[in-house]
Amino acid sequence: MVVAIIVAVLVGLVSVIPFNVAIKKIRAVDPTKSLNLLGSFLLTIAASFVILVAGMVVCKLVAPDVALAYAVAELVAFVVGVIVFGVFLSKRR
Repeated sequence: MVVAIIVAVLVGLVSVIPFNVAIKKIRAVDPTKSLNLLGSFLLTIAASFVILVAGMVVCKLVAPDVALAYAVAELVAFVVGVIVFGVFLSKRR
């Protein structure tokens, strides 16, 4: 169970990486084109959720007895990672 939680935290943190890519991409987008900004963020969120769901599916197939603990740990790590990323980004400006 401990291994599943550790893997879940790692996958949750990896799913935050697309937000860093989106921030770099958004700086190059013309701010008057709001749909371009929206598209980047929607793709980022979709990519993050694909990573999260893929991790949950693999866990359900490999170790179904710890799937709930894995899912909770993964989502908590994702939420904490996004919050820390946002705080880091606001402090950098």
